[in-house]
Amino acid sequence: MGTVMPRDNAQMVTFGNMHIDPWNVNMVAIGVASADYMDFKSAASDAQAALTAAETARLNSKAATDAYYSAVAKLRAKAAICVRSIQAKAKATGDTNIYALAQISPPDPRSHTGQPPAQPTTLRATLNPDGSITLAWKCSNPRGVSRVVYFVQRKLDTETEFTLVDTVGEKMFTDKNLPFGTQQAVYMITGKAGSLTGPVSEAFTVMFGTGGGCGLTIVGTSTGTAPAVKMAA
Repeated sequence: MGTVMPRDNAQMVTFGNMHIDPWNVNMVAIGVASADYMDFKSAASDAQAALTAAETARLNSKAATDAYYSAVAKLRAKAAICVRSIQAKAKATGDTNIYALAQISPPDPRSHTGQPPAQPTTLRATLNPDGSITLAWKCSNPRGVSRVVYFVQRKLDTETEFTLVDTVGEKMFTDKNLPFGTQQAVYMITGKAGSLTGPVSEAFTVMFGTGGGCGLTIVGTSTGTAPAVKMAA
């Protein structure tokens, strides 16, 4: 029986829908009891409704997460304008008390080395129980380079261009916004310290399959030459 019915959950729903009519028409001929058929038909209907609800929830979650990322990106850009004005005022007047009034840290002298961050390397991916994936990488930055932030860019199999999905202050990122049905996602990481941007990492591809309780498995990863991309300011 295991070879007749699919192991994948979504395919099992399709299997149920496909057999509602032929099993009804040929119920006596194929030896299926009426009570058993009615239970099967009800279960197939419930499974289809649950699948539709799950897909709708994932789409709604994606829209909400996209709005969140957009709002935070706008906040970051507007805050950066204010911070640059504060730093310019403090530099022009020589008054370091301005930083205390603004409740921000003064620039770290160690970050003015004239060197950009190093290239992120050794990317790896881990699948989490909730279906999200966590990326981690290494980056041996030059001595004196500090306060590095990492731009995480992603391109799904349904997309043609990379988009910025987050900016993190550590060498780790959890992607909780993978659309339902994603077959692969390509990531690139770029470090930035102050106004200096380091080299982009190699493109890191995560390939997905279906199966198991969460309906998602990592079936492979690969790295390759990163294409040219437009970095955010």
